[in-house]
Amino acid sequence: MKIYVLVLNACDLGGIERSSFTLVNTLKHSGYDAEIVSLHENAEIHIDANEQYRLLTGKNEIHKLWNFLKTLPPDAVLISAYDRISFFLSLLRKFSKKKFMLIAHQHADYYAHRPRVRFLRKYSYRLGCDAIVCLTKQDNEYYRKWFTKVYTIPNILDVNFATGAVNKPIATRPVDFVAAGRLHQIKRFTHFLKLHDYIKSHRNITSKLFGHGEEYENLLSSSPSAPKILCGKSSDIFKDFQNSKFLIVTSERESFSMVIIEAMAAGCVVVSYDCPTGPAELIDNAINGFLIENGNLQALQEKCLALLEDEQLCESISKNAVASSKKYYPDVVVNSWEKVFSMRS
Repeated sequence: MKIYVLVLNACDLGGIERSSFTLVNTLKHSGYDAEIVSLHENAEIHIDANEQYRLLTGKNEIHKLWNFLKTLPPDAVLISAYDRISFFLSLLRKFSKKKFMLIAHQHADYYAHRPRVRFLRKYSYRLGCDAIVCLTKQDNEYYRKWFTKVYTIPNILDVNFATGAVNKPIATRPVDFVAAGRLHQIKRFTHFLKLHDYIKSHRNITSKLFGHGEEYENLLSSSPSAPKILCGKSSDIFKDFQNSKFLIVTSERESFSMVIIEAMAAGCVVVSYDCPTGPAELIDNAINGFLIENGNLQALQEKCLALLEDEQLCESISKNAVASSKKYYPDVVVNSWEKVFSMRS
């Protein structure tokens, strides 16, 4: 059995690409023959030199996919990481009558796409997909309303995060507040900047925001503190988390939020808005992190100011967070994938 994980652009290392490479590496470590396959690549390669992938060729995306499908043996397993790819693959597979196993790996939350896209997804997946794998229990419930074989499997904590970490006590960490992610409106990083400005008016703190994206200029002009806080892409986000007391998550919506798990592994105290899916399945409030009413900036500010005064509580939350992150270690999550592979139709 050969396993292929298909992404849009292997060189554009966003959350989906990072988690896909981690999945493939984990499967390889577990003895599977697995490979990343990409529709596109950038002129500037951003991935680690050790990471390998296959680039599909053809005059357009559908042509590339069709050429690729024709080469697949019947016992192949194809995991598609993007809705658009899964939509095309489902129809092409139905048309080609190929027997490989097709799994739609749903990284975005169910309602992240427009109604038209959701309709096309529902129609096409029922034609050509064998299974849907989503990241949260809430999304599982949505998909089960119209599809039978739906599985909830979290993303895998990268082995580099999960092994050998020696975390500093919270009180000794030089950065107070950190946030990380694509600079997009949905991440609502203006709230992170407002949080910094509010806390800064009460005590001396340091905050850092790691990421890049289309909202950079807007964020830069939204606060006088922004030029010092916006740090661009991180070369070692785990180290940055280890040097930070609190990870702040201000998103309007999340699917799973790998950032939360990575920060927990680094011993950060995570304070997150309780958006519709994601954080509430990762955080037990006041045990391994904190959930704040979605969008309630005042409550976020007050909670963070209070936590800065309670080092004992923060140290306890930090230790619980590290323990919680172990549920996402590679050897734990790969067992769930093996159950899906065993359900071949």
